[in-house]
Amino acid sequence: MPRNPDKIDDSGGLPSGFESFQVLEDPRTGNHKKHHFGEVLFMVVAATLCGMNNFAGIEDFCELQLDWLRKWIKIPHGIPTAQTFANIFAVIDPHHFNDCLCSHLATISAPLRDEIISIDAMGTQRNFTKTIIAKNANDLFALKGNQEARHKEAIDHFHIALRHLKLEKAAGWSIHQDYETDHGRKTLCSIVATDRLDWMDRGIRAKWSGLKSLIVVENQTVDKANDQRRRSEKRYYLSRLPADAKELRESIRAHWQIENNCHWQLDTSFREDANQTRAVIPPRPSER
Repeated sequence: MPRNPDKIDDSGGLPSGFESFQVLEDPRTGNHKKHHFGEVLFMVVAATLCGMNNFAGIEDFCELQLDWLRKWIKIPHGIPTAQTFANIFAVIDPHHFNDCLCSHLATISAPLRDEIISIDAMGTQRNFTKTIIAKNANDLFALKGNQEARHKEAIDHFHIALRHLKLEKAAGWSIHQDYETDHGRKTLCSIVATDRLDWMDRGIRAKWSGLKSLIVVENQTVDKANDQRRRSEKRYYLSRLPADAKELRESIRAHWQIENNCHWQLDTSFREDANQTRAVIPPRPSER
């Protein structure tokens, strides 16, 4: 008897409102896909947001909340086992999943009016901007390599400005610095924001309606014991908020508190538990 007689497309299953996850591709191969990939993602996110921090807990949560889950997803083959969740998440890129989760949480915040929606680079898309503008909210978008043109322009612009301008006295520029101390490390956070955007390509600016500021944040982390630099990293952002470095610092700090919490869940739940489970229980083809 064929394993999938109804030719169910197990790669789909994302419910309405879960579009932030549509960029994730189903990592499973072969014909032994028993569960919709999108529905697996929905179940894991719902259970995690309700406090479940391992795959056994996620399975128990979904079994107990089966009636509620079926209001949103079909679940044609019942709830996956903890081993199935572990097998799937063992081959999902945790960084991509984290970006999708943060983007999703940002888009479901309500009410949006006068709120600041911060989204990581994967969510830096114009369709999100349109939604945010429609809700009368403000945005703070991260720029990374996947935003090639804007990312390169930001790097070049700040590189020239930081080398050749006295930004403390330059019109249209705002600077703020502060320190953070954690686990024997001291981090100097320097943020520079500018509303001097006339240098940007007009086509790019036209696509990002209401763009007001470009921001760079540099974190220099040192070991407090010997005051030796460990690393330095820069992050770039664009926003419809004014170029006030101190105010933007607080918004960026709040974003990374959420980001770090997401990483904690990935490290403690989806990666470590997945590896331990796979080491104990061999994968079953029918349960992938």
